[in-house]
Amino acid sequence: MKTRQYSTRTLVVLTLFCATVVQADVFPEMAWDGMAQYRVVDLHSPVYTNQAKAGLMEITYLDNSYLAYCGQLSEYAGSGTVLSQTPLIDLPNGGALAYMANTWYNPMASDDDAAALQLAFWEILYEAQGNPWSLGSGDVWVEQTNLATLANNMLADIPAGGAAYTDAFLLEVDQAQDMIVIPEPMTMSLLALGGTALIVRCRKHTT
Repeated sequence: MKTRQYSTRTLVVLTLFCATVVQADVFPEMAWDGMAQYRVVDLHSPVYTNQAKAGLMEITYLDNSYLAYCGQLSEYAGSGTVLSQTPLIDLPNGGALAYMANTWYNPMASDDDAAALQLAFWEILYEAQGNPWSLGSGDVWVEQTNLATLANNMLADIPAGGAAYTDAFLLEVDQAQDMIVIPEPMTMSLLALGGTALIVRCRKHTT
């Protein structure tokens, strides 16, 4: 009788454990819903040289709608599976990226301002180390001088070290552009729960 009771308890524990593992292994999906405010620019960069739409995009992630910026020029915008969610501050030049997100992000931005912030993000992400941040020269530049000037004014405003904290994060998306997401304060608690589950899953996946 004792053996039977022990086996039943073991089965329950194993069932709960397996259910937890299955849940942890589920990758969330991100849906790309199209462009919001943007401009078409003639972009030159080490990974992409062509016309590009620079500006805010609309996405759906964890059942919430967000405005986002492109964080990866080597892929096309589209829906896909989210592989990781990384705080923007933890990326290379994270302080500068965080400052841009905290200071210049505006969900009601004009097309020009939305495009300029996107260009500034690309400059920080892709300009060669040691080069000054400028959309008029270097490895990353655009032919639209008015947008380059707007972006350069934003970049010139970055203090030494940038910002120490931001709620913004980067979504690594499988076979689609990675997205820079700057959430509204009301969504942060939901994102914290979803991001924690994703981090646990990704750590398990890489070990």
